[in-house]
Amino acid sequence: HRRIRSSLRARIFLQILIGDAKGLGTTTSALRCSCTVKGKTSPDGATQPIVGDSTSSWRWNQEVTVKQYTTGDILVFTVLDNGEQLGRATLPSDSFMTVGGFSGTVPLSGSGLDDGACLRLRVVVGTAQAAHRHARKAGLLATALKLVDQTGLDWSNSVDHDTRAERNKHLKGELQEALHAEQLNLVKSTYGDFRQQVMEGNADDSILSSHARTLFDMFWEAHETIGEGRAAKLMKDLVVLFPNQEPRHALQR
Repeated sequence: HRRIRSSLRARIFLQILIGDAKGLGTTTSALRCSCTVKGKTSPDGATQPIVGDSTSSWRWNQEVTVKQYTTGDILVFTVLDNGEQLGRATLPSDSFMTVGGFSGTVPLSGSGLDDGACLRLRVVVGTAQAAHRHARKAGLLATALKLVDQTGLDWSNSVDHDTRAERNKHLKGELQEALHAEQLNLVKSTYGDFRQQVMEGNADDSILSSHARTLFDMFWEAHETIGEGRAAKLMKDLVVLFPNQEPRHALQR
């Protein structure tokens, strides 16, 4: 990726999505995750506390913003258990000071953590305007993910064939009503191509990422006319109603 020049006159904003953490043990306390800049005293932001279910998987899907970032600064992420440090991760500047930013996991260190403990993050770099736009997109995604959690990612496994078929029929009607012809054709072709590659065993991470981004970008465009709530619900239904469990989970990630 092309490096972002440190000589940019506009202040550098970082929009950071703190996704989820794995390998935190079985604590059921209200955990928070803070983001700070190494060597600077005050935190730029922290997620709201959540209470886990002893599954060793914690999902925040919340955003924090670093408003005055200096190229070369190191980001520090700290998972806090009632104010006490449970785990810590760092992300150097070179990892995200690119046009594409950073999207992935970083290892967490700390006593009592499971092997492979990690934190999933996305960091987008830009000006205030770019950060604001990304915040809105992240908000749409967070709403859709919350709806998936409320419905249950594996909802379709717990209902019979007729119920799934009725929900799919209803979703088809909602898509036809909400989207214009070009958008509807894009959903059909992208979703159909993805299902075909899953059936053929070719759905690797790059294909998953490409299809998920195409679908999200389309719903982001559509949300201007149909509203964030409706766009989020349609995205949720596409994920929850996907018939194959493994790629369904991958799409949710």
